[in-house]
Amino acid sequence: MAAANAALLRTLNDLWRSRADASITIDSGRVHRTLHIHNGHFIGAESDVLTERLGVLLVAEGKLDVALVDPLVQAARTAGRFFGEQVVADGLLDETELNSALERQAHTRFDRSVQMSGKIEVRPLQRVRPQVRRALPAAVVASFRGRLPIEAATRLIASLPPSQTRLRPDAFTPEELELAGPELRYWRQLASGQDAAAVLDRAQDYETALRLIAALVGLGAIGGRMAEDEIAQFLRSA
Repeated sequence: MAAANAALLRTLNDLWRSRADASITIDSGRVHRTLHIHNGHFIGAESDVLTERLGVLLVAEGKLDVALVDPLVQAARTAGRFFGEQVVADGLLDETELNSALERQAHTRFDRSVQMSGKIEVRPLQRVRPQVRRALPAAVVASFRGRLPIEAATRLIASLPPSQTRLRPDAFTPEELELAGPELRYWRQLASGQDAAAVLDRAQDYETALRLIAALVGLGAIGGRMAEDEIAQFLRSA
């Protein structure tokens, strides 16, 4: 079975291209996470990791007193509510604050899923309450943008054969990737036919260009499937 990292990126790309629905479970043997995809968009995630629970995240952000977590869990169970619904019912957060917290939770789980090694299982989309809606290419770029170690990005790009350092003509649009500012400028340079090394050599914001190009490698828009082994190695070391 292929490691979940490289296989997951391929699967996300395929789901986007076909605008398909699926629930994807990544199993490392110790940790399980599930990503929910609707019409090629990331809409939510589940995890059995304690530190990724909503109550723990709210406490870490200073939005909830740790002493209130267990009573809220018990009250939610008694009332047949989700934990977040109970927090709102008790007046500790409003709906907008809850939705924002659920979106942050979902993206955290997505980011960590992308970096997992293990097995994946793709099943029909489960019945879930959407937490977020983001095009899969944009979710992948955001993950690389926010959590990618620079050293790993450098190794990933350096692993490309010289003949595979240009953006594929059928690659994503800037809108699909949610690019703006310097990222958009570097995208346009790549789309004009410049290779990745040339763009990096002239980049005023080197780190931004590096992270974007690494994300495009991960998505197969640069390097294609020739880079899968390197993608897997990078994600295991990230």
